[in-house]
Amino acid sequence: MVAGAHGWSGTSTTALLIADAVTRRGVRARVVDAAAPARSGFAAAAATEHGVDDSGVWRLGSRGGVSLQRLAHPVRRPDGVPVPLPTEEGTVTVVDAGWPITDLLDHLQGGEGRHWLTALLRSAQLVLTARATVPGLRHAEATLQVLDAPGRRIALALVGPRTLPRWLMASAGAAVLTVQREGFLVTVPDRPHLSGAGLTPAPLPRQLHPTGDWLLNLTHPHDQPQTPPQRRPKKYLISHLNTHRKDDLR
Repeated sequence: MVAGAHGWSGTSTTALLIADAVTRRGVRARVVDAAAPARSGFAAAAATEHGVDDSGVWRLGSRGGVSLQRLAHPVRRPDGVPVPLPTEEGTVTVVDAGWPITDLLDHLQGGEGRHWLTALLRSAQLVLTARATVPGLRHAEATLQVLDAPGRRIALALVGPRTLPRWLMASAGAAVLTVQREGFLVTVPDRPHLSGAGLTPAPLPRQLHPTGDWLLNLTHPHDQPQTPPQRRPKKYLISHLNTHRKDDLR
């Protein structure tokens, strides 16, 4: 599950990064967007639209090897989001919470934790997103403190520069620093085009693939494939061939 510590924190892009990483492992992936249609980050993300399901509740689409499922009609509260459609066995589902984390927490603390969204927030492997700014870190800190539970590790995805400046991390609280120390803090390099245009049918930039792979490794550590054999660098091959050519001329 991907949830934002504050609004417009990159949850949709992060969810899609993880789903794309799943497909690169040869596994089917699905993104379920629980946001109200007016706030959906996936409104223009599908390469192919497949209409609504038989119940008329979910709008279906796909892009590459990822299927998309988003709400077809407005809902006013998180507890109005219906249960996602069943999916084929072996498909990995990535849920974009789609609601401000404060709304989800209010429902969780208000005794409505039986809803599937709040149940996921309590028990699922969670990726929390925030902007790599001082206010973003403050929101992340407050959220991590509320969600803290013994033995639970939450990944924190900070959208911003690839390398976080020291002055920024100097403002981080204890919970954020603990996530960083345990290796669960990941930076999502901000891409100007994505920030401006949002998600479109175009593939995500290849430069973001390592970020998606790393987030997937953190959330699904037991599903990591064996490292494939590496090709020799081209420079080595050229040098090797040149050596043989010199030997042949002797």
